[in-house]
Amino acid sequence: MHPVVMMALMMLFQAMMGITGMFMTVPAMAAAKYYMLSMNMPPAVLDPLLMCIEGTEQGPHMNFVEQQRASQEKEPDSDELESEYDEEEEDDLEQELQDKSRNLQENGHR
Repeated sequence: MHPVVMMALMMLFQAMMGITGMFMTVPAMAAAKYYMLSMNMPPAVLDPLLMCIEGTEQGPHMNFVEQQRASQEKEPDSDELESEYDEEEEDDLEQELQDKSRNLQENGHR
């Protein structure tokens, strides 16, 4: 959030609630921004609000970039999945070889 916007809101909240209002400015604005972003607002409404809160024309773009990063962090890498699969496959093969060698030893074959 843009510092000038936060200072103006701090003065407004201070006029309404005193010193407590100044401390409540940041959590209230964070909650308001979260609420706006979590709703399915059309871009025609959301983009001007984000520009006002962020204090720059890049506000909507910054939100888009943050959403893309969050979606990429949630998706596991295909390399990670392959390595986990390979380790499980190796463990299964090892167990199978151990079982076969035990069966051969029990039957008297070496």
